[in-house]
Amino acid sequence: MKSLAVCLLALGTAIASAQTSPWEKEIVYQIFERSFYDSNGDRIGDFNGIKQKLGYLKDLGVTAILLQPTFKARVYHNYFADSFWQVDPAFGTNKSFFDMVRAAHKRHIKVILDMEIQYVASLHPWYIAAKEHPGSPEAHRVMSMDGIFGMGAVYSYTGAKIPIATINSKDPAVLAESKKVFCYWAAPPDRPADGVDGFRLDHMMDDLDNKHQNVDMYQAFWTPIENAVRKIKPKTFFVAEQSDWAQIGTEQMTKGSVDSAYAIPLRAAFVNRFQGPSKGVKPYSPGDVQDAIEKTIKGTPAGKTQLLVIEDHDVQRYASLVHNNPRLLRLGAVFMLTMKGTPSIYYGQELSMRGTQLHGKTDGNDIPVRLAMRWTHSVKSLGTATWYGSGPWNSRANSSDYDGRSVEEQAHDARSILNFYRRMIRVRKANPALSGGSISLVRTSDPNVVAYLRSARGNAVLVLLNLNSVATKVRFEPERGDSHAYSFVGRRTVHLDGYGYKLIVIRRAS
Repeated sequence: MKSLAVCLLALGTAIASAQTSPWEKEIVYQIFERSFYDSNGDRIGDFNGIKQKLGYLKDLGVTAILLQPTFKARVYHNYFADSFWQVDPAFGTNKSFFDMVRAAHKRHIKVILDMEIQYVASLHPWYIAAKEHPGSPEAHRVMSMDGIFGMGAVYSYTGAKIPIATINSKDPAVLAESKKVFCYWAAPPDRPADGVDGFRLDHMMDDLDNKHQNVDMYQAFWTPIENAVRKIKPKTFFVAEQSDWAQIGTEQMTKGSVDSAYAIPLRAAFVNRFQGPSKGVKPYSPGDVQDAIEKTIKGTPAGKTQLLVIEDHDVQRYASLVHNNPRLLRLGAVFMLTMKGTPSIYYGQELSMRGTQLHGKTDGNDIPVRLAMRWTHSVKSLGTATWYGSGPWNSRANSSDYDGRSVEEQAHDARSILNFYRRMIRVRKANPALSGGSISLVRTSDPNVVAYLRSARGNAVLVLLNLNSVATKVRFEPERGDSHAYSFVGRRTVHLDGYGYKLIVIRRAS
């Protein structure tokens, strides 16, 4: 890691509220549990596997894990459930789930559970009632049989067709049942301390799928559920995945009462800078990144936070997007771990795992970005959760023996991306300015350099990111009338390598 310099600086005005979310201090790690670690030799990741790898997560610096849905389902991603009360038997039992949560809590790691309760699959009691007993009260709990965005079935990579239906959020029985489901996973009656610490609300919108059927979802459905959970567990964290990825998530955080939304527009502005222009699409510029930072921060209410991502289970792996360029791998990590918000690392991101979606007609399209976590040099080693077998998603270009993208191959290499993530996480945790401070955009002499000041309680860090492959020297250009008590002393230019970065510790002028 580059050494940290010390200087003084004159800078622009802050764009963030001084009131920060306590979740800005957290480091979230998103786990696709089916692919994480197999503890029993069936090639399927499970709860005991997560439990066994908590030490690795703790060593990385993780303070919270975000789990994909765990409900019993016939689709591999578990998003369309046959039961909201039972976990997928492939992962374990309800008991082993809560045992895993307890083990995480002992290591001071919080657990967030991804929830998708707006749809039910064809073996769910509500679906069966709607199909076989259309006049019954249970049937009324289904609004329509055409599923998500008119897609009445999911086509599995296995060849199976799984019908799905949309719930009726206007039915009081549906709301009552949903409250009970959330409260159960947050504080199970027989062991309330072992419940999860937060929930991810998938596909959150006010008018579900724009069908004008399940409307006023924020106030009439989601907020009552959140209130019910917070009544028994006040500090429960709710993060919304906004259905419209062009949105900052302001509506979800205000009308929907959640604590956080995904910083998706910010991610797009940053990562798309490096993949070149698409047909008919204007290429992203460093100015777009600066604009996205400002709009994201201004669109985040005081006391709320943004979940910062450069990849997750729905998008191309960052390492593939940047063709495994080591400088860009590090630049992405620095951006995510110095930005205002709550960093979220997708499992294997810290190893530069690769993956790009396919373009077929089944849910197998996303398997390449959900491949087995690489623990050793071999993809066939015990514990490696290669549940998907052979197929178009299982490309050697993404994961193969001795490809360097495993914990075993990187753990003891000081120059590895894994150890870079470990160091950057330590830097964020050690500096209050990075783990909860305000943010100010800074003008420099080079438009390809994105610069921002993070500051808190007399601590400040200037972050410089060169979004160009060409090395540069930058000068700082304070805004006129700047009243901040910072002044530049010493060198008046800073050198940045192509796709380089610098973190400069600032002390306030007396």
